[in-house]
Amino acid sequence: MIGSIRTIFATFLVFGSIYIELTHAGAFAQSQPEPFRPLVFVPGILGTELLDEKGKVVWGDSSSLSNFEKLELNAASPQPPLHPGGLVESINILGPFWTIHQYDGLLSVLRKLNYVEGNNLFIFYYDWRRSNFDNARKLKELIDSNTALKGRDIDILAHSMGGLIVKIYLNENANDAHVVRFVSLAVPSQGSMNALAEMTNGWGGFENWLSGGIGTIRRVMFSFPSLYELFPSYDHCCRFGKPVQGGYTDFDPADARLWQAGDWIPPEERTGPRLAEVLQDLDNARKLKAILRQPLPSSIEQTVFAGDKFSTNLYLYVDPNDRTWVHWHFSQSVGDGTVPLWSAANSDSPAQSLPAFTNHATIFDDQWVVNKLQRMLNKHAGPPPISKNNLPFASTMSDSLVEVSMVKAEFGQSVVRAGDDVPLTISVAFVGPIAKGDLQPDLVLSDPAGSQQLQVQDVTSATDEANRTLSFSASVHTSLPGAYSVRISIPGMGGAYSRDIVALPPHS
Repeated sequence: MIGSIRTIFATFLVFGSIYIELTHAGAFAQSQPEPFRPLVFVPGILGTELLDEKGKVVWGDSSSLSNFEKLELNAASPQPPLHPGGLVESINILGPFWTIHQYDGLLSVLRKLNYVEGNNLFIFYYDWRRSNFDNARKLKELIDSNTALKGRDIDILAHSMGGLIVKIYLNENANDAHVVRFVSLAVPSQGSMNALAEMTNGWGGFENWLSGGIGTIRRVMFSFPSLYELFPSYDHCCRFGKPVQGGYTDFDPADARLWQAGDWIPPEERTGPRLAEVLQDLDNARKLKAILRQPLPSSIEQTVFAGDKFSTNLYLYVDPNDRTWVHWHFSQSVGDGTVPLWSAANSDSPAQSLPAFTNHATIFDDQWVVNKLQRMLNKHAGPPPISKNNLPFASTMSDSLVEVSMVKAEFGQSVVRAGDDVPLTISVAFVGPIAKGDLQPDLVLSDPAGSQQLQVQDVTSATDEANRTLSFSASVHTSLPGAYSVRISIPGMGGAYSRDIVALPPHS
């Protein structure tokens, strides 16, 4: 009998505790913040898979770069048509060792905010090669045809070029769009100099080789109407002259006469229907510039995130006596590594934008951005307060805070042979005075053998100190073939800065 009582008591304890846990879990679930409104997410360029007629991925997996030539839009001899697939969450390039993270981080954030795709989250998948004007019409079709969105108040979140599509949509549908909030993540509202830099230099030796060479890259990229619409349009972006001489003459990178007179158009694009398409694309770029300078309807609450801590291409200098591609010179200033601060802020005074301290492609991995998204998009959201680790300051050895103005890191080479030692240089510029030894970055190397801490040497000179800059060096030994990634963290700053190299087999 006693045993039976004990059994009953034990049973009660077990099932009672389960009931209590379930009750608490249910209460917790009910108290979780819920989104205010349905959310439409518009990814950036390269962010949507492109599939062939058989449903095979052409862009969006590990073979993307080797498939690059298949992306060409050619009126004379068209490639088989491609159509949008799903979101590019991550691309595994070299086995388990090198993964390019795209939108897996953002999806994780949105899921934690109780967004469910098809219920209150709707992702706009589109062919990012096409004109943003064409894709803005397709965005309207998505919103108008979906019963969960049509006629309802909605929020829109856009990353990178996706924001250009949204702004065209809002400009053309101001009277019937029911957009309450538009969140802009690193949107190049005044273009990105990388659009010209990548047409000039490609993406680097190894990536260029995988893609078929710089000639193939230029030909294919020139066939994308969207690329022209990413040309920089901020004041003084492009200049005839040399930076060391001072003095220059501005030019408009969307001026078709310059492209023809300067022999900048690839041979395949210079005649017939291909030339007509280039001229039309340049004309659309000028139209888009006018639209992007216009304010959004006052009924829409806009929140703009603009990165401002990483070295970013800002100005283009073209020697008037030698205008060839290979002699173009690009100077740097602050931004997110892809979009200059002034372009993402869409203003000469970026004070109205919110800062972000991670790279362009993964700006949503910044805890500051995540906290702000939660507060803006969710009811009764209660994220933790922002600590000094998420503010735009670095923490010195004495635990004081110093404002960082720009971070830059470069490998000596991006593609090497296994067995090589590759130097890495890092510079951190500050707003105020700084002294050698005040700060030490943290470097973590991920390589085919695992992860390890890297030794960092402070090589700051007296000249560096006078210029309010600290300089550091490190070295990576590529013992095995594969990908090597160094994650650079500055004490006190949220986010990190990554740099990658690839080691080929010794005799490949």
